[in-house]
Amino acid sequence: MKIINKYIFRELITPFCLSLFILLFVLITQFFIKHIDRFLGKGLSISIVLKYLLFNSAWIFSLAVPMAVLIATMMAFGRLSSDNEISALKSSGISYFNLLKPAILFGTLLMLFMVPFNLWILPEMNYNHKILTQKVSRQRPDIQIQEHQKNDLFGKVIYVGKENKGTFNNITIFDNNNINNNITIFAKSGDFKSLDDGILFNLKNGSLHNFNQKTEEYQKTYFENYQISIPFDD
Repeated sequence: MKIINKYIFRELITPFCLSLFILLFVLITQFFIKHIDRFLGKGLSISIVLKYLLFNSAWIFSLAVPMAVLIATMMAFGRLSSDNEISALKSSGISYFNLLKPAILFGTLLMLFMVPFNLWILPEMNYNHKILTQKVSRQRPDIQIQEHQKNDLFGKVIYVGKENKGTFNNITIFDNNNINNNITIFAKSGDFKSLDDGILFNLKNGSLHNFNQKTEEYQKTYFENYQISIPFDD
């Protein structure tokens, strides 16, 4: 019986390792392609990019393991069934429960590994990813801003056009923090710089539109240079 258990266990191990490797490769590649625009041409060091991928690989691994277990189980017992090995073992007097013992042991070993991984390692990696993202955002706030998209950052909705060496064109900023006073800023170009205690928006050649809902007053101001500073505490 020990030989049969080892045989079934090996039938589970091989497809599990192969499927886990393929799933990790596919998911990490998909994640990297989806976020590659955040790294290319941004001047980030290789170490920061590798840390970003490492911290995000934790939830990818946690997602891939159950999928690999399902694939390994279907492949192992599917092959045993297609080769009539299950029928031969059953005719030899081996019950279905005895055939499932290696699979139960395999699942128990994975559970003993994944439970502490999901309880301690995964939250720690997610926390480190959040800290790294905040650190990069403070040092390079322009990295968090996507071209031709609405970016909900720094308590404001920011839309920018094309980027050229850290300078954005066609900038629109919606500031609706004050319910009674809606501010919209348009600028032809601008950049974002990080200070020790906050972020500085440098806007050029634009206009500021201020609408007060209480008094129903509308004010429009043109500017050549306009700066907005936001403390990190906010």
